[in-house]
Order: sequence, then structure tokens, then C-alpha cells
Amino acid sequence: MRGSGTENGRAADPAQPNGEVTVMFVVLYACLITAPATCREERINVSVEVAAPTACMMSSQFTIAQWSEEHPQWQVGRWKCVPASRLSRDI
Repeated sequence: MRGSGTENGRAADPAQPNGEVTVMFVVLYACLITAPATCREERINVSVEVAAPTACMMSSQFTIAQWSEEHPQWQVGRWKCVPASRLSRDI
């Protein structure tokens, strides 16, 4: 249906030209401040409205700051945005 805002019965997402939504995750690697050799990986679901890796990178700053506030004993060493479809693979 042209002009209806739907594609194949689904609502079209204005962030994606073909109407598909990509769920992104911020994957961060954090280590304990008191024991830097003790590290863990955290996966944080970023809103489905964030459909592009660049949008995820921009919005993830707030997400990481919030996580850091909630986990003051941990220090984030590195992070990246990953589509949900790639989480099952070794990243």
C-alpha cells in the first residue's frame, strides 16, 4: 500500500528506508576498580528506535554514563555498538 505507512503489514520505521528495525546493543567491557584483573562484559539493549550504528554510538554515551553511575565499583574500559543479530557470534 503506497502512502499508508505500512510495508508488508508492518508499520514502516522512518529511521530505516525499507521499514525494518535493527535492535542495537551497547556491549561494554568493564573491570573492577579495586581488582583490575577482574573484568566482565555487559550487554545493554538500546532502544529499537536507534536503528543505525552511528545513532547507537551517539546515544550510547548517556547509556554508558548511566551504567557507570549505577556500578561505581566498575570502570568501563571499552565499548561498542552491536546489532542484536550479531550477539550470538563471538564479538
